[in-house]
Amino acid sequence: MSFFEWINPLFSSGHWTPELIRMAGGIDGYSFPGSPSRRLDWGEVLRCQPEAIVISCCGFDICRTVAEIRFLEAKPGWSSLPAINNRAVFIADGRVFFSRPGPRLVDSG
Repeated sequence: MSFFEWINPLFSSGHWTPELIRMAGGIDGYSFPGSPSRRLDWGEVLRCQPEAIVISCCGFDICRTVAEIRFLEAKPGWSSLPAINNRAVFIADGRVFFSRPGPRLVDSG
């Protein structure tokens, strides 16, 4: 799976989010628990062929993230990713569930 903390430029998840993904039974192809988020090359996403994608932009609400998704849709190979074909692309409010450490992290897990 892929978890994107930012779209343009593209960033992986980091810090506590990879651990949340693991606790939920997922495997993030780009991140490791405790490591910082990092900029991703689009080729990494194409090689990973994620079956699910979670987009939770740091500091953005859902409406703003939806408006920014056009940057991903314009990438070559986006429409052929398994996550797109599986209808498994999810958008979450990064400000509420993932970007800020606090009690709401329990809700995100």
